[in-house]
Amino acid sequence: MAHWLILVLAAIFSVAPIAAIVSIRQTVKQQRQETIKDLEAVFHMPAPMKESVFPSFEFVKYKYFFGRRTPEDSARYPQDFSTLSWVISATPLVALLFLMNLYVLAILSKAGFGLLADERWQWMRLDLFAWVTVAAFAGAVLSMLRSLFRAINNFDLSPASFIGAMINLISGITLAQIFYFGLFLLPGSFFPPNAEQPTVMAILVLTSFAVGYLPETARRNILSSSRLRDYKSENIEIYKMFKATPLEIIDGIDTEIRDRLSDYNIRSVQNLAAANPLMLFVETPYGVYQIIDWVAQAQLCCSIGPTQLMSAWRIGVRTIFDLERVALDPMCSQPDLLNAIGSIVLGSVSPQAVGAVRAEGADIGYSADAIVADIQMRLEDPHVHRLRQIVMLVCDRLGPQYRRLPPVVRRPTAEEGQCPYTKISAANAA
Repeated sequence: MAHWLILVLAAIFSVAPIAAIVSIRQTVKQQRQETIKDLEAVFHMPAPMKESVFPSFEFVKYKYFFGRRTPEDSARYPQDFSTLSWVISATPLVALLFLMNLYVLAILSKAGFGLLADERWQWMRLDLFAWVTVAAFAGAVLSMLRSLFRAINNFDLSPASFIGAMINLISGITLAQIFYFGLFLLPGSFFPPNAEQPTVMAILVLTSFAVGYLPETARRNILSSSRLRDYKSENIEIYKMFKATPLEIIDGIDTEIRDRLSDYNIRSVQNLAAANPLMLFVETPYGVYQIIDWVAQAQLCCSIGPTQLMSAWRIGVRTIFDLERVALDPMCSQPDLLNAIGSIVLGSVSPQAVGAVRAEGADIGYSADAIVADIQMRLEDPHVHRLRQIVMLVCDRLGPQYRRLPPVVRRPTAEEGQCPYTKISAANAA
């Protein structure tokens, strides 16, 4: 009875995750298609702009909508994967998972419940080799499921993803066995063959789990520690010079949101600055205005640097468009403010020094034309242009009358409690 139970459980644990992943992909596709349709209604262009192209939205539509190309239609449509391609690509992975699940369940049943004690299972020994294999398989499966789930979130799951998952699974288990043989069994190994102390076994099992979870890291460590003459080593000092800026520096992003965004390959401020806001809106649970604000902050951080970001906040420059308004908008341009921005963008000053520059109008050694030219150069970026196009379309949908508050004047009244401030319409103000 135990034999059949292990066979059934191994089959379920092999087929069910793959079938669930493909089913979830189809559900995610349908849900995001409905979101895109709603987004299309919001960003519907007015009549004079219908002939123009809105690349940010078109890329989102092309990613999620599929169709058939007819002989009469010269348009090119992407084709979704057929059921046969999913089945063929997933079969080797399911077969490998079945064999490994069968082995792991047999090991756990024999060790934990004392089952499988007859002659047919005498070849299966509960030694260090078995536990290394179990730990490496557990790490490899966890890494595989996380990778496939991330592929669903980014909607780049394809039949090739299952082949890549199978290769990573084999690599993780194989590299763990290489570590085991290298440490215990080869001549001149680090530990003698009988050195199976509890501490050594625990370290090796934990290492095997890490190797199974990160096979590429283990492979690089093996190659870098070897003495292969033709292997080009990496310059470690370069990594110390260039560091990724964490997402928590963005106002509104905490550690929990950063973990959610990492599933969509947004792991640093640089990734967020180059992201398509509409794509993030479709693929994440966050609002479109919130995402636009995050991307605008990230672009400012990438432009002036994280150390200057706090100084820019002190004078009201919070996004890349605030920087643009200071330099190019006549309603926001002012010599002292421009001088303060120049001291931040072209120099390194503390927040206290920024206050002194704004108060005293100190000379930083750069002309106003040089500061404006430098800001214009920073704005000539395709990611900034794309974000500006989205923001302008949002402003058009909101209406020009909401871009600034109407003028307000104080009118004294005789009655207490009545608001003494009255809004003036645009016609009366003129």
